[in-house]
Amino acid sequence: MDYRALATAVNIEYGPCGFTPGTGTTVVATGNPYTITGLTDNTCYDVYVTFDCSGAPSVASDVRTFTTVCNPLTAPYTEDFETFTTTTSGFPGAADFFNIENCWSAVNTASLGWVAAPSTLTASGGTGPAPAINTGNYMYVETSSGVPGEIAELYSPIVDISSLTNPALTFSYHMFGINMGNLHVDVNDGTGFVNDVLVINGQQQTAEGDAYLNSTLGLTPFGGGTVQIRFRGERGAGFESDIAIDNFIIEEFTGCLSPNSLVLNSVTATGVDFGWNAGGTEAAWEYVVQAAGTGVPTVSGTPVTVTNAAESGLTAITMYEIYVRAACGMGNLSDWVGPLNFTTPCDVIPTPYGAISGAAGNDFTNFPGACWEEGDDTTVTVGPNGLNGAWQSDDYANVFGGANGSAAKINIWATGAINDWLVTPEFDLGATGHNMSALFDIALTEFGDDTGIQASLGSDDEVQFLISDDAGLTWTALQVWNNSSVIAPTGQNIEIDLSAYSGVVRLAFWGGTNGVTPDSEDNDFFVDNFTIDATASNGDAFAKAGLKLFPNPSTGIVNINGTVVIDSVTVTNLLGQQLKTIFVNNENAVIDISDLATGLYLFEIQSGSSSAIRRVVKK
Repeated sequence: MDYRALATAVNIEYGPCGFTPGTGTTVVATGNPYTITGLTDNTCYDVYVTFDCSGAPSVASDVRTFTTVCNPLTAPYTEDFETFTTTTSGFPGAADFFNIENCWSAVNTASLGWVAAPSTLTASGGTGPAPAINTGNYMYVETSSGVPGEIAELYSPIVDISSLTNPALTFSYHMFGINMGNLHVDVNDGTGFVNDVLVINGQQQTAEGDAYLNSTLGLTPFGGGTVQIRFRGERGAGFESDIAIDNFIIEEFTGCLSPNSLVLNSVTATGVDFGWNAGGTEAAWEYVVQAAGTGVPTVSGTPVTVTNAAESGLTAITMYEIYVRAACGMGNLSDWVGPLNFTTPCDVIPTPYGAISGAAGNDFTNFPGACWEEGDDTTVTVGPNGLNGAWQSDDYANVFGGANGSAAKINIWATGAINDWLVTPEFDLGATGHNMSALFDIALTEFGDDTGIQASLGSDDEVQFLISDDAGLTWTALQVWNNSSVIAPTGQNIEIDLSAYSGVVRLAFWGGTNGVTPDSEDNDFFVDNFTIDATASNGDAFAKAGLKLFPNPSTGIVNINGTVVIDSVTVTNLLGQQLKTIFVNNENAVIDISDLATGLYLFEIQSGSSSAIRRVVKK
């Protein structure tokens, strides 16, 4: 029977969750939908519905349960989490994640979440507060699962701060763990959340037993109405990144409020520019820029009267941290805010880079080397993208324990494109007229072979050595090795003249195969001992030979004079195509290029195990 068609009235009975039907409060609905009023906020209710069909009531509906939302609480407000229901698990998981209680709520992921914990909890080792320092319950982000950068959110109640003149939030935090992530504190004044009003980055304690730290955040900028605080716990690189908070207080603050919203504006190789917002009405601050990991400053900082600062004289490729505090006069100072971490980038490196009579600029002991980068699967036209690719560290020429030690290697074997880059830092070659050359060792072996068997690149395989003098927008090949190139499996020295360039340049090795021909070749190409210097490598015959090529440009004949025996001269174009090889066996050579078209050519001059590359222009 359809009771709704015959019903003369609809009865709604409600009461606290779990009440017995017949003992609750009953009202007669006067419309659909119907609003029940007079309920208590933050309370769980059950509700039943019956239809009155001329004195014959229907069977009651299934129970429906709801919880009323919280009314704004009035400041001062304190929450120490002592009345919260805490987890009983020694190793909390998703089933233990906090949901909603006492007007607090959480938005967790399937693998990362906030947990209400008792003081005795000893979960993951190497992170989180030790039980001995906890004064009672606390909230923390359980990071045993999840991925780096994943976030779990914890929401405070809405708090009315209209009765406060100088409202502030104070809370305690514990952030110990080698994988520590970040704690973001956001504020909502009723118009939406302002993110990252305060960000606490990375590990703050050095041991589980270190005491909680306190942070104070001024709330005056958010008006005199209501505020809600959101804590966003961000997981670090691993499970040792539990973030704990406790002792949440919103109250009148009579001290010196800490600044907030500490942010980087710009970072160079030798300097940093940063800013912050005032925490209250203060008009002076102190800041400290120091080596990362130093911790909360124990000395006075540099005084300023504006909410930004710049620090110079820093060292390139170095990690630093910034702290700022307010100076409210009469020696009244706020707590330090920080650290704000940053790393200075690489600076332009002056040449020479390394020395022909000493250590190489990069011997690839640490791959890829300071300020060197890689690029993954991009063409020469596109340029490198900074992503890790197929270049890797390995023993030079596959010889374990060899004299060269470690080297950079790319394995060229696939029928598809590899197109991977190994890119140097920026170098300053100086003004025109220099005699700088790039010097390095190369070797080509069959895959994994260390016996010295001669290898050759496949018909579609090539490695290019390139230069860019426009900050990487375009790249020009200085040398191309391909199927026509003979590269010693035990290694050989390469010298490439850079005198045609000046100012700031970057150099790169690009290795790839276009996949047109499914060759069977599977080779390892090695680079080692990269140096930029004014002469050839130490011990190289050309260093003492005073090698000269003239005339250059030439209309046909190029003379090569030196004081060592030249074995051969190979002429290639910029595509790496070998045009001719002349066997000399003399200290002087005459090379006829009258049959070549006008343009730029590369002369590879071989003497023993050394070689030099010279650029020759045919007019």
